[in-house]
Amino acid sequence: MVQKLISGGWFPINKDNTSFTSLHGEHPWTAITPNFSAVSTFAVAGTLRKFRMRLRDVNGDLTAPSAGETYTVTVRKAEVDTGLEVVLDEDSSDKTDTTNEVAISAGDQMDLKCVPGGSPLNDRYPLWSFEFEPTNSNESVYFVTGGLWYKTVPEGFFSLTPDASNPFSTSEAQVQQILAIPGKIKDGYLELSDNPGSGADAYWMTLRKNGADTNLVVKITGAATSGTDLVNEVTVAAGDLVCWKKEAISVPQNNLSARAGFAFEADTVNQSLFINGHSSGALDTSVTKYYSLSHNIKAWDTDEFKQYQYAQGLTVSKFYVRVSAAPGAGKSWAFRVRRNGANTDIVVTITNTDTTGSDLVNTATVSDDDYLDIESTPSGTPAAAAGYFGSAQSRGAVVSPDPNTAVGALVRVTALVVHWSAGPNAVYQEEILTGGLFSQYFSPISPIKEPEPTLQTRGPARQLPGPVPTLREYGQWLATHSQAEQRAILRGIPGADVLTLRVWQEWVVGRRRMGQDV
Repeated sequence: MVQKLISGGWFPINKDNTSFTSLHGEHPWTAITPNFSAVSTFAVAGTLRKFRMRLRDVNGDLTAPSAGETYTVTVRKAEVDTGLEVVLDEDSSDKTDTTNEVAISAGDQMDLKCVPGGSPLNDRYPLWSFEFEPTNSNESVYFVTGGLWYKTVPEGFFSLTPDASNPFSTSEAQVQQILAIPGKIKDGYLELSDNPGSGADAYWMTLRKNGADTNLVVKITGAATSGTDLVNEVTVAAGDLVCWKKEAISVPQNNLSARAGFAFEADTVNQSLFINGHSSGALDTSVTKYYSLSHNIKAWDTDEFKQYQYAQGLTVSKFYVRVSAAPGAGKSWAFRVRRNGANTDIVVTITNTDTTGSDLVNTATVSDDDYLDIESTPSGTPAAAAGYFGSAQSRGAVVSPDPNTAVGALVRVTALVVHWSAGPNAVYQEEILTGGLFSQYFSPISPIKEPEPTLQTRGPARQLPGPVPTLREYGQWLATHSQAEQRAILRGIPGADVLTLRVWQEWVVGRRRMGQDV
């Protein structure tokens, strides 16, 4: 299982000072460190690698730093530099670190640091991405950006990811996000910038599913500033609506900021979530606009390049959409996943009285350095609404195991296994692992069980014709004698360390002249 973290946002790097931002983006670069809100909390242990970054100018065009200018961008763990970094200079607008990697433990706090060099003159807007391989297969990691919590607001709701800054909404529907695949949400982490107070003063964070509390609750009480729930797990289905509920218990003494992280364990191997949608992301009822595919807190925009996210090789599938209000009779919304500024086949149309829709058939194959986003097109001036989106990402090509297989039954190839047996009658067989759930043998490869390694039966003595054995006989002899037997022979031949054809021939001739077997 490998998860691709696609990140970035329309925020320029600070060209004058060292600055910091969250690992998953969607937070302005700031010169303050530690910046509580600009930290990503990992709820999953694993390895972070394959750091890719791209710089663009104010028009969205690729731009390298000018001569003598540099940007050194480093991944930090607990405010300490790691070896995972890229140095962008005048040579290129794109840089990748495929050599270094960072081991991450559950609960680690990660961010990005950028150090400008050479006094850059112009603003650059970065996009970046990572590959994350969890220690436990099928787990994936998600982040909730820091936001303000007020002690005087006893209860409110905020989106599952990426923002905790709107817990003051008493309308849960404004922040409910939609899930694209079944699995379990678990391992909740919560950090506060200050303690709740003393005694029974507390803040709670509870996972909500389809408008009801679940048993996944993180509680922070008194002088504590962090908490976890590593025990409870919540089973979710595709199409479920989820969010977090914040509760202030016993009127806490302090207002503060909160950030969080959680894990998702997919039912199907090699799948993870893209989650998006925010109450501030109001759809435009008259013109086509664009939105990021995952964890976006910006408004929709007519400039598509401002919504691009920087991808690595993956497949997008199972696109779910929810709008907060039905379009109305004869009206509709069309939502489409876009790649590099062009339509993919993934599209959902929501019409009339509907508020949800999905495309479970079409997929989009994405390569390293591709851009991803969502397009919204209104028809007939639909009712004002906000949009919420869920989709699945997976690693591996999508193939059909049979020409007659229905499109909806496509499977992902996650491994190719080659089997073979030793001996003169070797059998070679390729097994294709699909989705990690079962194995299939694809024609013309036979599904027969391969035999155990076998050796030819040796007679008591072999008479080699002619004074000098042939190459064919040399091959037959090697096939019927073990490596231990060959090494034993070499030990008796002075100066020989490899049983070459010439050495073997001389040995055979010598044995035969003495009337001995070979």
